Amino acid sequence: MRYDNPQLRDELATRFVLGTLTRRARQRFARLLKYDVALRRNVSRWETWLAPLADAVPAVAPPQRVWRNIETRIAGGRNRPGFWASMALWRGLAAVSAACVIVLATLLVLRQPVEPPLSTIAVLADSKAQPAMVVAWSPQVSPTQRFVKVKMLAQPALPPGKSFELWMLPDAAGKQAPVSLGVVAATAAQTVRLTEAASKMLPKIWGMAISVEPEGGSTTGQPTGPVILSGPCVKVI
Repeated sequence: MRYDNPQLRDELATRFVLGTLTRRARQRFARLLKYDVALRRNVSRWETWLAPLADAVPAVAPPQRVWRNIETRIAGGRNRPGFWASMALWRGLAAVSAACVIVLATLLVLRQPVEPPLSTIAVLADSKAQPAMVVAWSPQVSPTQRFVKVKMLAQPALPPGKSFELWMLPDAAGKQAPVSLGVVAATAAQTVRLTEAASKMLPKIWGMAISVEPEGGSTTGQPTGPVILSGPCVKVI
């Protein structure tokens, strides 16, 4: 596989940070990171951009049976002392294994999906390339999934009597007109419902943007105020 395609490099960096690469692909990418400084910067940038998404994941306590199983395993190891058990190395490995069990159990609980997993994200940045908003969505496979999630990473200033409007960007060159997804509130997190037409178009777009419009949104069907945020879409699954 060639790694000189900027779009491919960006997508792989995103999936590496999100942990959605296959084992072999992740190993290849990790080897590439050792000598590719630009790629390491790309990964670092995505880590910075996507870290705030973790704040949106509610804490979940593992079930009591998980703790009981961990305690049983630890106690079981203590009841069978032997030559290897007397070595500090193996005792250390046992402690690490127990910690891994706890982490794995927690991840398994977190991965029980309340809704379909996110398939695509768009990180919208300002004119200084500072990320300010993340728009994410799941595969648009049913009417109940016609929505995108919007999370503010920074709070852009909203002048009085104005509204933020979210737009789909069909292509990077701007040859096709933006398509409105409606007004978004100046809140930390929200869900924007989509029309059937917008839902069908969503998998094909290049990116997203935010413009400042008259209160209630643009009256022309196109951005009339300044476009303050924009960014490309990246598929994660």
